Amino acid sequence: MNNFENVTIARDLWKKKYFNEKKKTPQLEERMNALLKEIEQCQQKMFHSLESDIRNAASIGYNRESEAKNNWLVSLRLQEEIYLLRRHLDQQKLKLTTDIKVGFRLVSEIMGVFLMFLIFLAEKSSRK
Repeated sequence: MNNFENVTIARDLWKKKYFNEKKKTPQLEERMNALLKEIEQCQQKMFHSLESDIRNAASIGYNRESEAKNNWLVSLRLQEEIYLLRRHLDQQKLKLTTDIKVGFRLVSEIMGVFLMFLIFLAEKSSRK
């Protein structure tokens, strides 16, 4: 085997491993999204129960406490929104980083195959 065949075999093995791992990703993402939806539903239930407690307290006459709880509820919702935005940002960063790394790998792989091909052609022409 010459170097060109070794590079081709290594490239094929790398591609096979990459696509096998890529097949697992959608299942994991689907499970993660289902769990995130479940968490969001629990949070919505919590927010609704807090809102009803605040309304009940205000109707009874505990205005100061209801205002404090209302402010607390607003801050909880803002924290949740910030958390979701950060998570979305992290996902986008990860996706971009992965795309860049895959691009660099492909470029280096193509350059390596091209160089091996040039060496192969040079050896072939020198044999003549």
